[in-house]
Amino acid sequence: VKAYNDWLAREQTWMLRLAAIDPGGLTDQEKLSRELLLRDFTTDLEAAEFKEWEMPVNQMNGIQTDYCQLVAELSFNTVKDYDDWIARLHALPGAFAQVMTNMSIGVDDGRVPPKYLLEKVLSQVKDLAAEKPEDSPLALPLKKFPASIPAAEQQRIKTEMLAAIGKEVLPAYTRFARYLEVS
Repeated sequence: VKAYNDWLAREQTWMLRLAAIDPGGLTDQEKLSRELLLRDFTTDLEAAEFKEWEMPVNQMNGIQTDYCQLVAELSFNTVKDYDDWIARLHALPGAFAQVMTNMSIGVDDGRVPPKYLLEKVLSQVKDLAAEKPEDSPLALPLKKFPASIPAAEQQRIKTEMLAAIGKEVLPAYTRFARYLEVS
């Protein structure tokens, strides 16, 4: 909640600064960009009253699928790229806990997605939780290492990534599935 409110405050500050700019000296493209950005900021601030963060998952997206999609979009060319991904994996259980907290606040506020959507989310979560670490979409970077990464580093990365997935991430998916089942 604090992070969301901080983000809204930053957006409001930027919106006020942007609105204070006289569009008279801007090019047509700059005027259009200014107007579109002002519209985005206004929409975000107006949407805040609906507390979307209290219903952060549905069958199309949410924490259960975001990381699985993200991994396919990232580049894995250096050891640092792999280590950064492992760091993200270590952070994922905390992110799941935050989502469950936000959803619990939503339940208290009477804001929950339709049951049939949560059933679809539950199915997704259970499928991902049942994966072997090496078969998880989160282990995709292990399928092909660049030749520039030495074999010893490849082994270290593989060991650390599979441990993070198996000992931290998959249990987080399992806890999330249990949360969804009782909610």
